[in-house]
Amino acid sequence: AVIGWATEVMCYVEPVQAAVGNFIEGIARSMSSGDTNSAFMNMAFYINEGYCSSLYLPILKTKSIEFRQVMKQHNHVNLLSNLIIMERHLQLLMGASWGTDRGFEEEIDVRHPHAVLYAAIYSLMASFIFRRFAPLKDALQQILARGPSQGSSLMFGDSEFKYIIGLASYWVSRESEEPHWAEMGGNMAKGAVRGWSKTSRWNFEHKLFLLEAEEHFCNRHYEQARICYEKAINSAATKKFVKDEALACELAGYFYLEMDEKVTALDYLVKAHERYEMWGATGKATKLYEEMMTKLS
Repeated sequence: AVIGWATEVMCYVEPVQAAVGNFIEGIARSMSSGDTNSAFMNMAFYINEGYCSSLYLPILKTKSIEFRQVMKQHNHVNLLSNLIIMERHLQLLMGASWGTDRGFEEEIDVRHPHAVLYAAIYSLMASFIFRRFAPLKDALQQILARGPSQGSSLMFGDSEFKYIIGLASYWVSRESEEPHWAEMGGNMAKGAVRGWSKTSRWNFEHKLFLLEAEEHFCNRHYEQARICYEKAINSAATKKFVKDEALACELAGYFYLEMDEKVTALDYLVKAHERYEMWGATGKATKLYEEMMTKLS
């Protein structure tokens, strides 16, 4: 358990890509000592923080299948429920499915109410990534209604959730013309990410730039938005966060569509498509291509 939690804290200071391997060491040591609870906790940390670090998705798929089988053998329902929720998200991104136990999956939320919030967060993440506005707004309302303290912990994955909540809030605020969404979710997230960026520019600088870009877009400060989108893309690319580079390119593309600059928008959306493919998010890349054909035809 010490390795797992120490690595979680480390991710708020050191590059997360360098820290993820520590969870594998934590799994091995815990299993060899018979501490299966710590091993399963490290497994969950590995999938969460591997996702945050832009680890190649087929690698996460392989590990999630391996971890799920071990958790089921030991009947560790608590963390297994979280793992299955993460697997659903990976399947959406990859446009694939694999042998999740559907019967067991249907029982999770009833037997473990804590999984309800976890499922809501991943529902929000999927709705945001796949641009499904109505379910995104519903999920965002459900999460924000729980109060600003939700998701505050040492887990590095919680910083990813808060970041997506911020981006989603700015989008909902802009589309609905209801400023309270930006005030409740966007500004909260931007403040948190700004604080974390003081201890780790590597892990958070590009996220802060993207939140600022979306805030400027929301407030119709278009020239500032242009600058921040470019900063977010360059920062993510420099630090090898391919998933965040893809997202920043995609959101920049939507911004330029709104500005009626279709040639520039296409350049950014094509780059986003390439980066999603590079990450292994084939399902998302396919969906983005379909949107490009619709919006730019």
